[in-house]
Formats: sequence, C-alpha cells, structure tokens
Amino acid sequence: MVTFAATKIERLTGELWKAAGIGVKIRLILEFEESSGGQLSYDALRAFPAALVHASEIYQWPVEKRERNQAGRPGKLHAKVAIVDDTALVSSANLTDDAFTRNFEVGLLVKNTEFLTTVKGYFDSLIAAGTLSRLHGER
Repeated sequence: MVTFAATKIERLTGELWKAAGIGVKIRLILEFEESSGGQLSYDALRAFPAALVHASEIYQWPVEKRERNQAGRPGKLHAKVAIVDDTALVSSANLTDDAFTRNFEVGLLVKNTEFLTTVKGYFDSLIAAGTLSRLHGER
C-alpha cells in the first residue's frame, strides 16, 4: 500500500491487523512530515497502530534522494496504490477520513495480471535501487 497522507483509518488498520495475523505480508510505502519539506504536517505512519507497524515492512522515500523544484521543495511521494492478492486499487484518495467520506475522489480497480506484475516490480525496483529505504520499527 502506498499513500501520501493517512489519518483516522481505524477500520482499515483493523483489517490490515487481521490480515497480518493470518500471515499476510503488509508493505507500506509512506510519506513523512520531515521528508516532505513542510508539505505534510503529519507522518502517515502515525495513523497505524504500533503493533501493525512492527508486523509490517515500512518504506520511505528519503528527502536526500528527491529532486527539488525552483522554490527548493522536494518532490512528494504522492502515489496512492493498494495491491491485495490479484487486485490493485489506483486512486486519487489518500488514506484519510476526508478522502473516505467528504472529498471528490476517483479510483480504478485493476485485475490484470500484467498490470499487477508491472506495479509490484516497479516498487520492488525502487527498493532494490535504494530509492525507497526501509524503516525499522517505529519512527
């Protein structure tokens, strides 16, 4: 699962915790306040309970690996993707209460093996290249 922002997602984290409890691998690629250069005021990781964080692979895009715009602000980890089994959700929605209940968002459910393989491979390659780095434990 990849997201820029996350907050007030108790129902989702409850389902993720259940999945982790039966051995499902949970990988979260998240944005952090510090590495967003002031563009985010809340670490996405804070939306996830500590037990779930410890049971998951957590990745970030370090600020020193990002290009900057003319104002000096770093690029954003702005993708929103969730892959579960043979289905991907690509969406404009962050993992927030506003996105789930009030915002005008759009998403696409994809059940295409080639697409899933490509998206998984893309994120795996970012990890292998060191563009995304793994965090150990809580931030």
